Amino acid sequence: MKAGVLQQLGTPGDCYDFPKNIVVAQFVGSPPMNLALARVVDAPGGLRLEFGESSLEIPESQLSARPALRSYAGRSVALTVALGVRSEDMEDASLASNAPDARRIKGKVNLTEALGSEIVVHFTFSGQPVVTDDTKLIAEETGEGELHIAADEGVKWVASFAPRSRVRMGDEIEIALDVERAHFFDPETS
Repeated sequence: MKAGVLQQLGTPGDCYDFPKNIVVAQFVGSPPMNLALARVVDAPGGLRLEFGESSLEIPESQLSARPALRSYAGRSVALTVALGVRSEDMEDASLASNAPDARRIKGKVNLTEALGSEIVVHFTFSGQPVVTDDTKLIAEETGEGELHIAADEGVKWVASFAPRSRVRMGDEIEIALDVERAHFFDPETS
């Protein structure tokens, strides 16, 4: 519910795995889904997501499941999508030897929380956060305060790494993303 309007009806698992919009994506789950603005661009071999200094290949499975993504590419005025990634859909790339470069981003570790079964890694990378009235409200409700929207501050994300990861605060790292499990939203309508 948001302002008395039902946003999605389904089991908790369905709402977590298949959120219909940014409100549901950020509300269901802890930590909330990570979001960043990205452009869909034509590239040799298929479509890619570009955000900040990162460029990720969009797997054919994602394009088949979300054919509207193709309409974002090749426009004279670049449209952006909100890329959503859950914390458990990322891994320390140094431990993910099978993750191709086309599915990695670079970031800087701001904080680590060793929880035994996982290491929660807070990191920043270049790009633009998704800033809407809804994301601002959720940031306030979750104690994040004001969203950092200055271009030089980048995007703050949270990942859940395997406990054997040795990342430390201040490290420059590569993060492997499971792009097959990524989510896409229209930031204007979600």
